[in-house]
Amino acid sequence: MKIDKLCEQVMFLLAGHDPVEMYIFQTELPVILAHAPSTVSTHTGFHYFQHIKSGEFRRYDYGTDNMKIYGTSSPPEYNLSNVQVPIGIFWAPNDALCTPVVN
Repeated sequence: MKIDKLCEQVMFLLAGHDPVEMYIFQTELPVILAHAPSTVSTHTGFHYFQHIKSGEFRRYDYGTDNMKIYGTSSPPEYNLSNVQVPIGIFWAPNDALCTPVVN
């Protein structure tokens, strides 16, 4: 795959497949890149993809080191009943990373 096609696919993943959204994303890209990815670490990205792969909301999975870190073979789930602040989740119809479905 050529690099421009790879970049295009990443952009579609981030911005959606709607041409209007893609145009807006391209015009705002310099602003976005001026601030990102300074607030996101590789570790955070891997953790996000662990959530997607497992379908569960758990602490970071260190694999064989889980026993040493957590005392269990798999990472513990987050106890969301401890969250005492309002939470907002925003999505869009073309959003490939978040859906409106709540289980």
